[in-house]
Amino acid sequence: MKKIRVNASRPYDVVIQEGFENIGKTIKSVCSAKKIAVVTDENVFPLYYEKLADELRDFSLFPLIVGAGEKYKTTESFLKIIDALAGNKFSREDLVIALGGGVVGDVAGFAAACYLRGIAYIQCPTTLLAAIDSSVGGKTGVNLSQGKNLLGAFYQPSLTFINTLCEDTLSERERTSGLGEGVKYSYISENIKVEELFQNRAEFIFKCVDFKAKIVEEDEKESGKRKILNFGHTVGHAVEAASGYALSHGECVIKGIDAIIDLSADFYGFSDEKKQRLKLPLKDFDRNIAFSAKEIAERICSDKKIRGGDIDVVLLKEIGQVEIVTMKLSEFKERLYAVMR
Repeated sequence: MKKIRVNASRPYDVVIQEGFENIGKTIKSVCSAKKIAVVTDENVFPLYYEKLADELRDFSLFPLIVGAGEKYKTTESFLKIIDALAGNKFSREDLVIALGGGVVGDVAGFAAACYLRGIAYIQCPTTLLAAIDSSVGGKTGVNLSQGKNLLGAFYQPSLTFINTLCEDTLSERERTSGLGEGVKYSYISENIKVEELFQNRAEFIFKCVDFKAKIVEEDEKESGKRKILNFGHTVGHAVEAASGYALSHGECVIKGIDAIIDLSADFYGFSDEKKQRLKLPLKDFDRNIAFSAKEIAERICSDKKIRGGDIDVVLLKEIGQVEIVTMKLSEFKERLYAVMR
């Protein structure tokens, strides 16, 4: 077992281990809940609910199943959870557990943030993507028809519990999605190498979580340095939305990183040789996703990070060296057209 402390506005631990053993004891150390709503999806429920429930025999459990996938990261899923909490008379002393991938974690976390103006929740990510990204840092929310994550809140969990065995049941697509997010860390940190993804996955998860924890401690509400975690995401989210969420998040992030390297080369005047060297970590990932620059730019216009016609773009200067550059949206679109044509 490994443990990382996240010293956010509400400090909490990230526990990384094989299995759910002692999760009940850990929960008792962070809250006094008697009732737990376990929010999960239709794919994860048959795989892991009973395993988790076996460790939570001292609590009254209320399983709540939502649809699986990004298309269910909606206000409807959010309200379903809220209705269940109210219908079962959950109090501020009770607890929500998000057992699933990033969609479950985001929606359940947002419901916990809003119900009774905030009750405790715990992240139990079952995907690599959620383990190294969305389960740490307190970002919660849902998508709207106009764009991704437009409704949400910063709300830190009371605990993140990562069972590394959950990765054994991931589909190839889900695993690839997590690898795509992992590649991002290899670009923004000098100490995380993309080859470690395929060598010691538990150690890789630890390094990513530790890196993100330090960023969150420094900039919890994403007003400064935390923006570097969006590397590849501005374009990636737009690709994801343009596909109708048919493509996985990680696949789209890889495409976003590829485009941002092209844009960085244009912005900083890199040679073609340097640009191709910077793309080497992407060589084992298929990024042949065809959307026009116009389609992507139209989606980016709904990005929640746009302020007064400006957008912050995370550009790459060198592996492990990124820079947050504020551009006029018109300039960003023009540069994007140039590199994606």
